[in-house]
Amino acid sequence: MVRSKELSEALRKKIVAAYESDKRLHKFDFHGRCARRKPLLSKKNIKARLKFARENIDKDQVFWNNVL
Repeated sequence: MVRSKELSEALRKKIVAAYESDKRLHKFDFHGRCARRKPLLSKKNIKARLKFARENIDKDQVFWNNVL
């Protein structure tokens, strides 16, 4: 994927500003976004989730309908 700075450097002879190349890239739906990394579960969090699941495994559907 071409970045705006790389594009600007490639077009250095024509003196193109980075925002100009950004505008051109946006025009063709290249936005340069990437997905954020999801944090891994810590051992403490895993234990807490397992404890919650074990405590609430026998709750009926009526209870869960009123949770949120």
